[in-house]
Amino acid sequence: MVQWRTGSTGRAVLFALVAGSGVLGAQERATLTGRVTDAGSGAPLQAATISISGTGFGASTRADGSYRVTLPPGRYEIRARLLGYEAQRDTIQVTAGAALTKDFALTKGVTNLEQVVVTGTRQQNRTVVEAPVPIDVLTTKDIKMSGRTETAQIIQMLAPSFNFPRATIADGTDHVRPASLRGLGPDQLLVLVNGKRRHTSALVNVNATGRGSTGVDLNAIPASAIERIEVLRDGAAAQYGSDAIAGVINVILKSNAPTEFGTTVGQTSEGDGTVTQFAASQTLKVLGDGYFTVSGEFRFRDSTNRSLPDTRQMYFAGDPRNSNPARQTHWQGDAKTTDYGAFFNFG
Repeated sequence: MVQWRTGSTGRAVLFALVAGSGVLGAQERATLTGRVTDAGSGAPLQAATISISGTGFGASTRADGSYRVTLPPGRYEIRARLLGYEAQRDTIQVTAGAALTKDFALTKGVTNLEQVVVTGTRQQNRTVVEAPVPIDVLTTKDIKMSGRTETAQIIQMLAPSFNFPRATIADGTDHVRPASLRGLGPDQLLVLVNGKRRHTSALVNVNATGRGSTGVDLNAIPASAIERIEVLRDGAAAQYGSDAIAGVINVILKSNAPTEFGTTVGQTSEGDGTVTQFAASQTLKVLGDGYFTVSGEFRFRDSTNRSLPDTRQMYFAGDPRNSNPARQTHWQGDAKTTDYGAFFNFG
């Protein structure tokens, strides 16, 4: 049996050996530094990712676009990436103790990103497919392809479980029609505009659709002002409050859209109910990166008439009014309405 004892001298020698190996390892590593800039403007790019392929080494650029990576000797492929820019790569040879410099100038590129929705969750990295609740995103293209002129009609055509009934002879409900989601009341559907609560109308519905409730007049929001519509088809009272029991509709307004002008004219197959619509939107640049978007809409919808003869006897036998066609019809149809409005969005 061999025993090894170390005194103060032995411990000093052992410490020197360990420290020497650490210094030797540090001397074998090389330092890679550089800057990442925009190829067009030359401005530094912050938060760009510098990664070394096949290793766990990497870094992110600082506010001035600089980065620093420590590498052991070898040959590596280095990549520089930033969202919205085309990635670049290069190969470097690292020698022990060397100080290397590698700069990157990234070019802006067009990237198709998956739609991100934050209506149904407070997490910003939650996408539509990963959401635990049903979320519909109605894009600008979907809105234009729907062929409808009213905002509520567009949602009814594209989103399931959304109902926008057309009442007849129902007092003010003929003009401010209530909408419902998942068969619940109009006042249990929360409507947001750019994430902010939209005020309800002053009309209390007295007909069978939403009797005693007040809803949001979705048609007061011009379709020409909408960039997209997010529909959460599930109860969200825990996050938004009791007015979101049926779900949430978040209307995102246009922020940087080109100037547009359009008109729509149409009527029913019966030759009535003519609809004429004019819509326009324009975005103005304000103070560099700022914007001011103006959207307006005018819509005239003529009445429809579905009168049919009523063959029942209305008066006593022999009364000449029984043979009057004007008194033997009952009216059924829609009233004539004229809507106009404007929306402003700036940021």
